[in-house]
Amino acid sequence: MPAGPVVGTVPAVSAVEVRPFEAADLTACGVLLADRHRRHRIAEPLLSPRFEDIGVATSELTGQAATDAEVIRDLYAVAAARWVDEGRTAHYVVVPAHDAQLVRAWFRLGFGQQRRVRHVRGRT
Repeated sequence: MPAGPVVGTVPAVSAVEVRPFEAADLTACGVLLADRHRRHRIAEPLLSPRFEDIGVATSELTGQAATDAEVIRDLYAVAAARWVDEGRTAHYVVVPAHDAQLVRAWFRLGFGQQRRVRHVRGRT
């Protein structure tokens, strides 16, 4: 991917540098997303194969994809700092349950570790 201005770094965690997304990044993103979907379909074969096509994955860029689960964690650290500064404090993530490394990376950030409290009204 072409070099651009650095938006943030996570030196305490890794050497990942984050920069703004550019049109030239689309193909590389499509490759990552198509590969992620291919791996996801191994665990969930009923998923549509259409997102294994790089062109389709590129045209409908959604989701998260990286070759290393720790990179996703580092990217979130940079993005979350901005989101919190902007007042966006409710963060949610959907992760394929079969990807144990990715699930662990998100768990280490505190995702999926929440308490549920149920309020029950007394009978009258």
